[in-house]
Amino acid sequence: MELENLKNAWTSVDERLEKQEIVNEAMIIEALKKKSHKSLKRLKIWNLLGTIIGLPLVIYIWFPILSGLCFSDATMIISGILAIMCVIIITVSIGMHIYAFIKYLLKIDFAENITDNIRRVNKYEMLYRKGNVALFCIIIPISLLFITLAFQNPDDIAIYIALFAVLAVFGFIVILPIYFIESSFYKKHIGTIKESLEELKELEEMDRHAD
Repeated sequence: MELENLKNAWTSVDERLEKQEIVNEAMIIEALKKKSHKSLKRLKIWNLLGTIIGLPLVIYIWFPILSGLCFSDATMIISGILAIMCVIIITVSIGMHIYAFIKYLLKIDFAENITDNIRRVNKYEMLYRKGNVALFCIIIPISLLFITLAFQNPDDIAIYIALFAVLAVFGFIVILPIYFIESSFYKKHIGTIKESLEELKELEEMDRHAD
């Protein structure tokens, strides 16, 4: 009789421990999803703000330049081609970011398959980085454009050198810090989502092996 009571007691303890493990695991899963949702929401807001502010700004800056292009001689043709290249590079970079946002980031859903979500995050991160690399390529045509304009107007070469220097300083003081802040922001929140998804995947695999 005592042995039977002892067995029942152990069974009761095992059941309570199992229930406690289930509750703890559910709490961990909920905490991971909550943390990921927070990072995902911030990434979405940042992308929307970047698109809303970035596109009009690009149009405002480059439309007057493109509309005023003249192809009257060889120098102007080269200048026009370089200006068009700048716009193409900016368009490609923005396009990659928007595509990554719509195609992958907006489709991340923590209620769906974890493997699919991991794939979407990785694809988004890859396209985001490629878009940034593409944008940095604009330095080449802009530099060549200044050189072309300086050779076209040798009397004003000092003005072009000064303008190029001002833009370079502006880039290092304003644009470069903004880029690093943005990169840090993306790295932090993408990393948070990836880490949470990996942990959720591990918990899922543990449950599968336990069954």
